[in-house]
Amino acid sequence: MLWVRATEHEIRKSRNDVATGILFSNLIMYFIILTTAATLHAHGKTTISTTNEAAEALRPSLGLVPTGCLVWV
Repeated sequence: MLWVRATEHEIRKSRNDVATGILFSNLIMYFIILTTAATLHAHGKTTISTTNEAAEALRPSLGLVPTGCLVWV
């Protein structure tokens, strides 16, 4: 089998693509955490120690399906 090496331009392009993807995924993660914290604080839930408690606290705003996913974590 013949191996073809990537050019310097392809490696740089790939590196930029990965860095951009990481940046956006971390930005989205940050806002999900921020929104969840703001929602819980607005409902007076400031002492949560288990995922079950978090799921129950978020049930009014998320519905049944997402809270079911949180319980399994």
